[in-house]
Amino acid sequence: MAVDTSAWRDPRYQEAAQHVQEGAWKAALEKLRDLQTDYPDYAEIQFLIESTQMKVDLEQKPVSGRSPIMVALTQRRRLAYMAVAVLVIAVLVGGWYGYRRWVEPMQLIQRFQNELANALTQAELALAQGAYDEAVPLFEKVLQMEPQNASALAGLNESQRQIRLNEQYEEAVSVQNSGDTTAALALYNELLMQESDYKDVPERVADIRSLTQVHDLFTEAESAYQDRNWSNAILLYNQIREQSAVYEPATVEQHLFDSYNQSANDQLAQSGLSLPQVDQIAELYRRALSLRPRDALVQGTLDLISVYQQGKAFMAVQQFNQSIPLLLNLYISAPNF
Repeated sequence: MAVDTSAWRDPRYQEAAQHVQEGAWKAALEKLRDLQTDYPDYAEIQFLIESTQMKVDLEQKPVSGRSPIMVALTQRRRLAYMAVAVLVIAVLVGGWYGYRRWVEPMQLIQRFQNELANALTQAELALAQGAYDEAVPLFEKVLQMEPQNASALAGLNESQRQIRLNEQYEEAVSVQNSGDTTAALALYNELLMQESDYKDVPERVADIRSLTQVHDLFTEAESAYQDRNWSNAILLYNQIREQSAVYEPATVEQHLFDSYNQSANDQLAQSGLSLPQVDQIAELYRRALSLRPRDALVQGTLDLISVYQQGKAFMAVQQFNQSIPLLLNLYISAPNF
């Protein structure tokens, strides 16, 4: 259990002890009585008051008019009381000096250690939560208290490192958003060299590289489109759509539709087509319609092909009464089909 030493720290107690050392018993008694009003539960103060009062009484009472034996006994009793009082006062004064020399310094050391531990805990918590701007001054506070604190030094270095990484990250994101993916990729790679899984940098690098591949595909697809190489354009535009739904979506969709439609038209213009070839042409038109469902021209052409396929199917099983009307109507409506 902790000992209450608050009275010992009171300036009045210290003044009383000083008066005792100087032999100013009355002055000491006044201080002790004044002190007792604030510390009524201190038995030591009461005992000290009684001892000091005894010394004051000894100084005030005369010894004349008594027999030598009574005087001697009285003097001996007074000396005994005085010795006890002086001993008690010496012990109390020594206790006060002991407190000032040992107890108080230990309390100051303990208070300092508690403050240091609390400051370090707050700094490490800020670091763990990613509040690096808050962690830096907290670690610096710890280092002001203990300059060689290893945990604080390590925490300060890590907080400052994370702040630098975040600044580089924000710069790279800004460059990427401006459209300069080459410069952004270089900045992201610098970050990855310092920390391999920093934030979403690996994903951003993968996106940029994928975007670069898509850009190359788009360049090839556009070249094939301009050259009317419809089959190659169809292949490349579909690869673009598989890899990125957000890369030039309007252009990719329109040119893919045109490629399906033009490829079907070119093949349909050929003579002597077999039914499997016609089926392939119909599939091209259907894919074009999947991109532009309301395109009337493509839908009309696909309807004509459907009639042609039905007529040819009836002819294959020699159901001429079914095939002739279909093909005749087809010829009347589209003589060049």
